This record gives sequence, C-alpha cells and structure tokens, in this order.
Amino acid sequence: MPPRDNDPIHRDIKKLKDELFAEQGNLKAMFRQADQLKAQVQETIKKRDEANKEVKRLIDEAKTHLKQRDEIQSKVKGTLNTKREVSKEIIKHARAINQAKAERDRLNKDAKGTQETIERQLNSALFTLLNTDLSLKNELLMVEMIFDLKRRHSIKAVADEKHKEVVQSYDDIKQIEGKVQEIHDDVSELVAASQAEHQTAMELFMKKDDVRNKAEGFHKEFLELKQKQRDLSTQINEQKKKLDGIRKKLNELQDKAKNWRKAKQQEQDKVKLESAKKKVAKDGKIGLDDLKVLIESGELKKINK
Repeated sequence: MPPRDNDPIHRDIKKLKDELFAEQGNLKAMFRQADQLKAQVQETIKKRDEANKEVKRLIDEAKTHLKQRDEIQSKVKGTLNTKREVSKEIIKHARAINQAKAERDRLNKDAKGTQETIERQLNSALFTLLNTDLSLKNELLMVEMIFDLKRRHSIKAVADEKHKEVVQSYDDIKQIEGKVQEIHDDVSELVAASQAEHQTAMELFMKKDDVRNKAEGFHKEFLELKQKQRDLSTQINEQKKKLDGIRKKLNELQDKAKNWRKAKQQEQDKVKLESAKKKVAKDGKIGLDDLKVLIESGELKKINK
C-alpha cells in the first residue's frame, strides 16, 4: 500500500482537518468576542440604569425645591395682602389727619388766638367789668366781649383737641409705616428665598439634562452592542454551519479512504492467498505467513478435504 502522504484522498483529509482546526479556532474567537460583548452590554446597562436613576433623583429633588418655592411665593402673596391692608390704614389715617387739620384750622380761625391769649383777654375783660364804672352801653359791650371770649376759648379747646388727634394720627402712621417696613423686609427675604429655591431647581434640571444625555448615550451604545451581538450570533451560526459542512466532507472522505484501504487490503490478501495456494499445490510446504492467510481465508479447510 502506498504511503498516505502521497494519497490524494489523505492529502485532502489532512487539508480538511487543518481547515476544521482553523475554523474551530475562529469559532472559539467568536465565542470569546460574544463573552466580551455580553460583559460590555451588562456594564452599559448598569451605567444607563444608574444614570436614569440619577435623573429621577435630580427631578425629584428639583420638584421639592419648586414646591418650597411655591410655598414661599404663597407666603409672599399673603404677606403682600397684609401689607396692602396695613397700607390702607395709612391712607385711612392720612384722610383722618386731613379732616382733623381742616377742622383744627377752621376752629383756630374762629378762636383767633391761643388759649393763653384768650385767657388773658378774658381775665382782663372780667377785671374791667368788675372794677371799672362803665356806662350801660360799654358794660353791655364788655359782657358781649366776655361771652365772645368764652366762646372762642371753648372753640380753641376743641381746636387743641383736634391738634392732638392730628399729632396722634402722625404717631400712628409712623408706627404703621414701621410695620409696613417690617413687612417689606419680610417680603424681600421671602422673595430672595423663593429665587434661591427656583435657582437651585433650575440648576438641578440643567444637571438632569446632562445626566440624561449621558443615559441616552449609554442607551445608544447599548443598542449598538445589541446589534453587534445579533450580527455576531448570525456569524456564529454561519460558522457552525461551515464547520458542519467541513465535518461532513471530512466524514465522506474518511469513509472513502476507509473503503479504498479495504479494497486495497482485499486485493493484497487475494494475491497472498493465491501465492499460498500455489505453494501448497507445488510441494505442500508453506511458511507461517502463508498458513495464516489460508486459515483466515478458510481455504485451509478446503485443502484438507
């Protein structure tokens, strides 16, 4: 039988085995790549989910600040309403002052002098009336003047009370203005706090947008990796089919080689058998190899018969 290296069938078998080994290596490389892609997908999913979780946290925190802002703004509205009501009191007092001043000025005009001046004039008139001999006409004039002075004195007393009301109203306005200023300061503080809460919320929303962009980037990467996995899965299936095809060809060639060797062996065995039979027929002497051939072929029994 010729050496196998020179046998075309065995050369083809060796070639297919080498190809099978190489393609199996390629399949293993694909499986390693699949494992790497799987790890990348899991890591990308983890990053994406963590980013989405951070987005939710930032939104919730921003909403909390917006809620606090709205609560503060509600307080601002309430405080401004209080300020308006208090300001109405100032207007009310201002009107009362104007009315009291007008009444005071009118009374002062009728009184024609201060309390002290009127009292001096009244005392002087009474002294004159009581200590001076006056004609009836002058006495009547003096009595009329005294009544007029008393009337003016009473009017002046009322005017002085109106003046006290004006002064008190000014004091009340000052107190109310102080209260308005306090309310204004409170409103300023509340507005500043509201703006701070709003600014914090806006910063959180901006940060949320940045994190969401990252999450979307991770999701895009995830989709790309999943596509690579699908493509690689297709390649792996094709590679398996390719390996099945190579194995099929290899099995066919190996069967062909087996049948070829069997035929060659049968041909050689036939030649050996004929040689052994000729030796027996010639002189009846054969060697052990020839005897083995006759035994295995069943020809020895025929010869003995």
